[in-house]
Amino acid sequence: MDSRDCIRPIWKTYLTIGHEENEKKVQNAFEAKNAKYQSEAIKPALAALKSNDTVALKKIYVDVLKSQFLDLSANIDEQIATQDVNSKLALKEAESDYQLVRLESLLAILVGAAASSYFGLRLSRSMVRPIQLAVSASKQISVGALNYHIKPKGRNETAELRAALFAMQRSQKPGDHCSGHCPLLQ
Repeated sequence: MDSRDCIRPIWKTYLTIGHEENEKKVQNAFEAKNAKYQSEAIKPALAALKSNDTVALKKIYVDVLKSQFLDLSANIDEQIATQDVNSKLALKEAESDYQLVRLESLLAILVGAAASSYFGLRLSRSMVRPIQLAVSASKQISVGALNYHIKPKGRNETAELRAALFAMQRSQKPGDHCSGHCPLLQ
């Protein structure tokens, strides 16, 4: 198998992938130079070799093949340099996108933490405050202050505690307070 038969499908596949405009311009120039190189240098050189015409082969090599090969090689170097520049630009863009996503993620984490703290504090206060009121009411009841007003509202455990304290307060008579030892509060 001829090496050109291996290279052509690879080159065609390479040309089908997405390229930047500056790469396409260099690739189109390569296609034109390669076609010229094939028709003006390679094919005549192969024909001279087949016919054992070394004088014609030397003339083709000196006048055409050498200069066109150098021109084709320079174009390949230009393609590599162009792709290098484009890949560096793409890398910078990807790094910039990464930094933006990273910053947005950190911001989302901070907002989430702040919101969690805020709602956690509100939830804590909604639970602690009724318990503190119930503790205060039980202390008032334990010293005989039966006029302390307890509102048994809600449907959670603290509301049940307040309702029990309210019932205990209503069941007490003035002067019936526990002195020193009260089994309800232990």
